Amino acid sequence: MEPERTAQLRWFPVDALPDNLVEQEDLVLSRLDSDLPPILSMGFGTETPQPQRLD
Repeated sequence: MEPERTAQLRWFPVDALPDNLVEQEDLVLSRLDSDLPPILSMGFGTETPQPQRLD
């Protein structure tokens, strides 16, 4: 671990996550109950990630 780069490390319930999640993590966690494919290609430089199926 890199303590100088980490303000805090905590566990959160999935329904009570903090607001400052990384975009791709937020996308996947918000769609856990959907038919989201196991592998996503989200591209680079897009403002809003658009998941694409890779199957």
